[in-house]
Amino acid sequence: MFIDDNFCCTTTLFKIKPLPLVESMMKKRSRILVIDDAHFNQVLFSKALGTEFDIQLASSGMEGLAMAEASPPDLILLDVRMPEIDGFETCRRLKAHSELQDIPIIFVTGEVDPVSEVKGLALGAVDYVHKPFKIAITTQRIRNLLERESLRKQYEAKRQKLEALIKAIPDLLFEVDRQGTYLSIWAQDETLLAHQQEVLLGRTVSEMLPTEAASICMEAIEEADLTGSCYGKRINLLVDNRPKWFELSLSKVHSNDDTLARFVVVSRDITERYEAEERILHMALHDVLTGLPNRALLSKLTEKAISTARRTLQQFALVFIDLDKFKPVNDNFGHAVGDLLLKEVALRICQAIRESDTVARIGGDEFVILVNNTQGAEDALTVAEKVRLALREPYLINGHSLMISASFGLANYPEHGKEIGELMKNADEAMYIAKEDGRDRVSTYKTAQSPHLEAYSRN
Repeated sequence: MFIDDNFCCTTTLFKIKPLPLVESMMKKRSRILVIDDAHFNQVLFSKALGTEFDIQLASSGMEGLAMAEASPPDLILLDVRMPEIDGFETCRRLKAHSELQDIPIIFVTGEVDPVSEVKGLALGAVDYVHKPFKIAITTQRIRNLLERESLRKQYEAKRQKLEALIKAIPDLLFEVDRQGTYLSIWAQDETLLAHQQEVLLGRTVSEMLPTEAASICMEAIEEADLTGSCYGKRINLLVDNRPKWFELSLSKVHSNDDTLARFVVVSRDITERYEAEERILHMALHDVLTGLPNRALLSKLTEKAISTARRTLQQFALVFIDLDKFKPVNDNFGHAVGDLLLKEVALRICQAIRESDTVARIGGDEFVILVNNTQGAEDALTVAEKVRLALREPYLINGHSLMISASFGLANYPEHGKEIGELMKNADEAMYIAKEDGRDRVSTYKTAQSPHLEAYSRN
């Protein structure tokens, strides 16, 4: 017999008006499986709960197990004393079933033995209601449990979705604290890790990464700590003895206790992209035929040399080179032979200059040497003269023995110019003086009181 605070009933049942439900429950009625061998109790449950929930009835533990397995309910009301198998065994079997173990179970019984109650809860039941019970309170308990179960299912669905999303991401994911300590790691491809997970966990980036990479990581953490996120920082690591580039994206996990700040780090392998960018950059700044720096890179390097020279009071020089009578080679032997000759010229220049110097190809048969850290005009002249002699030696190209020479124009910083445009202009003019004076010689730009160009030559 059910006993309510306001209503007492024996043969007459009063319907309980349901309280408002959460929106998700209003859309779909929850299904409750009542497992009780007493027909009278089954009728009472159906009448009391049927207006709000879909009720299924089972008269024994075995029948209840079969019904639950065929169509899992949202909640189970389970009697303790039943024939065949009692409620405890029924509960044990339900919790042992992989597809039924998460269904909340409420024991509804006349047993008042605390030992039995502890046993039921230990088996996995979420509540234990004694007969006789109050309908309104029991119904509200059911509502609360179903609402919590609905939230649990929503959370589990989101967790599974997030887990699937993480598995679909090829990137490395880390959770770190403000000190850069590895707290957790997700890695679809563990071959991208510089160290095994168990080695990283509990250690800091400063302990596990090269100094430069660790410094960049800590800068990213500090930025994310201040602004909430940090994107685009790159680190270079050696993974399986191969250089790998990673791009970092960090997001701060907000917490009520800021001393426990956490950060999610996405580390993306961008090695292929980085190498492609480097190839594109190399192509933009280098001559395709010879692989030497082109005019754009030469300008950058010269600007850098000017900046360094101003700061350190050092000197440097630009040496312009124009091959003499190169056009007849193209006309007589074709452009293929001409290209091979240009590559050989580039090689000889590179072999003749110092390690600190740079050679660039700026036109068809025009080259420029950036002679760094000179102590005076003689240093650049010595380099230019060595190159001139190297270029005069015979070339054997595709069975053809070729002889060419070159004219050189030299301008020193700061004597012949303090800006890149002025230096290049004066070196170019000195080179044309060398050609006018008979080619195959080095001419240095000379400033004088007179407004016209003066130059001297060495041959």
